[in-house]
Amino acid sequence: MPKNIELWDENKNYIWGKLTDNHKVELWDNNNDYIWGELINNKFNLWYKTNTRVWGSLTGNKIELWDEHHHHLVGELR
Repeated sequence: MPKNIELWDENKNYIWGKLTDNHKVELWDNNNDYIWGELINNKFNLWYKTNTRVWGSLTGNKIELWDEHHHHLVGELR
């Protein structure tokens, strides 16, 4: 069963999406830009629309992500 992901960046922008049963991640930001990738061994390996890498970790239900431009996102898996 897919799980919902809710994130916020340092500017309080909302990012939402899902984690599928096969560990794929699909997210959208407030501009409807697509972020995709996967979760393996509680580590996120994601890509943003312009091939910007996004990475981070899942600890319990808490998510913490960063990108190449030092943007920080935090949130939860629900």
